[in-house]
Amino acid sequence: MNWNILLKESIFHLPYSDVRKVYSGIAIFLFSFLILFRPFSLEHSSLSDLISVALLSAFVFVILGLSLFQFGQLLISNYSVLRNRIFLVEITYLLVFVVLSGVSIFVARVAMNKMSFNFENALTFQGFAFAVSPLILLISRGALYIRYLNRNLASREIQASQLFLAEKIVRAGGSADGEYDLDHDKRYILLDDIEGQEKFNLDIQSFYYAKAEGNYVNLRLLLNGKATNVLIRITLKNLLESLQSFGFIYQCHRSYLVNLSKVVQTKKYGNKLSLVLTELNEQVPVSRGRQNQIAERVNKASRF
Repeated sequence: MNWNILLKESIFHLPYSDVRKVYSGIAIFLFSFLILFRPFSLEHSSLSDLISVALLSAFVFVILGLSLFQFGQLLISNYSVLRNRIFLVEITYLLVFVVLSGVSIFVARVAMNKMSFNFENALTFQGFAFAVSPLILLISRGALYIRYLNRNLASREIQASQLFLAEKIVRAGGSADGEYDLDHDKRYILLDDIEGQEKFNLDIQSFYYAKAEGNYVNLRLLLNGKATNVLIRITLKNLLESLQSFGFIYQCHRSYLVNLSKVVQTKKYGNKLSLVLTELNEQVPVSRGRQNQIAERVNKASRF
């Protein structure tokens, strides 16, 4: 097991889509726990009241958790000093989450006339919120480790694909660097993550599009005829800067980069325009402000 993943990374190293899954899992756990065990004097509550407090607790935890996560990511991206104190930021995030969630649920219960406004009741809900915080740490570390395993698996698939391609060309009597119009040096680019700790060797000929997920980018690749996702820790802006030299990589949307040489046609639905990608049969959205430029760029890219 790679302990650095568990000890040196935090929930803020996860993309938003994974954090949403973390809190969805916690919400399901809380709802089930409150319904089954009826803590905090809920044993005498009616079924409707029990369901309402369970739903309220789950809702508050999800909304507050995701909102504070996005705020934390914003601070980290704008203040580099926080990136070197990521564990302290995570602890602060959890403490603020504990206080706000406990207070929110308590105030809501008082407003519903389900309990009296006193210090003992307030402390009970704070204790409940505090007890959930280790669960957030545990699940987020599990998600980090799963992401690490998936990334290693994707990297091995990419390496195997590249080796298979090279062997196939050599057996045919050709050069392993000559399969594509681009030679080897131009075909591959080494991408650094945000913190410069990890590297990813991208074969531009296998690259179809990229989608931004906070400080992560999800690369959509085609390897041995199989669509593959690879998540790397890099901003869309930095990825675009790394790939601009190819000439056919274009930012078609604030959240998407696309390899225009893979576009077979455009489709329009009302005011919305999409790019249809060859082989994957998937569509990438085009923002309204870029629609006038996209046809010219698609025609230009088709020559590569």
